[in-house]
Amino acid sequence: MCAQPLLALLLLGAAVAQPWNMGVPSRPVAGFRYGGTNTTEPLIVISQFLDLLCADSKAADVGLTQAIDELGRRVALEYHLFPLPYHRNGFLTSQAAFVVANTSGLAAFTAFKDEFYSGCGGVGCQQRYWNVAANGSAGPLISLPQAQTTAEVRKVAARAAPALTDAEWRHGMSGHGGTAADHATRALWKYGASKAVVGTPATFVNGVAMQPFEACVCGAPDGCMANASVPAPTCVDDVKFWDKAKWISFLKPMLAARRSEL
Repeated sequence: MCAQPLLALLLLGAAVAQPWNMGVPSRPVAGFRYGGTNTTEPLIVISQFLDLLCADSKAADVGLTQAIDELGRRVALEYHLFPLPYHRNGFLTSQAAFVVANTSGLAAFTAFKDEFYSGCGGVGCQQRYWNVAANGSAGPLISLPQAQTTAEVRKVAARAAPALTDAEWRHGMSGHGGTAADHATRALWKYGASKAVVGTPATFVNGVAMQPFEACVCGAPDGCMANASVPAPTCVDDVKFWDKAKWISFLKPMLAARRSEL
């Protein structure tokens, strides 16, 4: 999981101690629906909090979306952006995602996400914006001033949403806040914090968190917090590592049970 133990505890404490910072939304909080809008009422709703610059978010997306594609529209997947504060460009890329979606539709958000996960020559554009890339060196764009980084993200947005105009981009990415995209990014982060999200990906099924806190000793580069009271298993059953088959085996019995209730 893209999380740091100390910071995770601080974020959780802030969310619990100051819930009024979230505010009450005027309507239910809806994420970016995978595949666009859907007129069919889903039987199961999966909500995933992600950071476009998180490698674990990228890894978790493959098996989950493949399962959704196979099971059909009775299972809905909604993405909620949760830019991590220790990813320097996390907020900027999340804000850009709102600009893309608000101007070009939900399908454009999926295309924008896919650019960060598998674009830029197939390796994923996220590597260009990482604080530290997989090879131990910083991403090539990490040292750029924010204005130049925003201009680079504009190129990614153009591939995902060709109809996005320069005026729409400038309006949403003003650089000094005050825009609808800026407000939405802040509000959605607070929403995630209010649900005790402290890292990405964080997955909820019908509103219930799946493995919200890692208590295993997995030896991952970013580290799980060691827990001496727990045997030392690997994290192979962590939901973020589930492949298509694992997701389908989990969801099919739930779908059958829901259909029997109707």
